[in-house]
Amino acid sequence: MVRTIARLTAVAVLALPMALVTANPAAAVVVQTCGHVQGSATFTPGLTNTPTDNVVRARAAETSCTPSSTTGGSGTLTATIKLPKASCAGLASGGQTIYGTATSTWKNGTATKFNLRATTGTGANATIANIYGTITSGRFYRASPLRHLTVQIKFRVTSGNCTPASPIKSVAINNTKPLVIQ
Repeated sequence: MVRTIARLTAVAVLALPMALVTANPAAAVVVQTCGHVQGSATFTPGLTNTPTDNVVRARAAETSCTPSSTTGGSGTLTATIKLPKASCAGLASGGQTIYGTATSTWKNGTATKFNLRATTGTGANATIANIYGTITSGRFYRASPLRHLTVQIKFRVTSGNCTPASPIKSVAINNTKPLVIQ
C-alpha cells in the first residue's frame, strides 16, 4: 500500500509540469530580458498638495539585456505619462493606475514602441510600480498574439517638497524586477 501511494505521488509530481505545459500551449516565450533599468522622471508642472494635471517624462538606461544579439545588449527607454489631477497625497498613498507610451531604443539601432499601464502599490509599497506594456511596433512586434513587457520599478523623490514654492519635480527610478519582453 505504501509503495502504491509513493508511486502515485511520484507519477503525479512528474506529470504536473507536463500537464501545465500541455494546458497552455500558447505560453509566452521570453524574447528579451534586461536586468537593470535605471534613470529618472520629471513632472511638469510639478506635484503639490493641490491636484493638478501633470505630464511625466521618464528616461532610463536598460542594461544587462539578453540575448544581446537582438538588441546589442542595452538600450534607452523613454516614456511619457499623463497624470490627471495628480497630487502629493496621491503619490504618497499609491494605489493608482496610470497610462502612457514608451520607446526602447536599442544599442543596435532598432526600437520597440509600446503602450504602458503602471499600477502603484499602497502603504509601504506606494513607491513601487508594476508596469505592463503592449508592444505596438518595431523590434519584437508581432500582430498575433501581441507581445508584452513587464517590469517593476521603485521610485524616490529627488527634488521638491510638495509646496507651491517647491513642487516635486523629479524622481529617480530603479527596477526591482527585470524588464521582460515575451
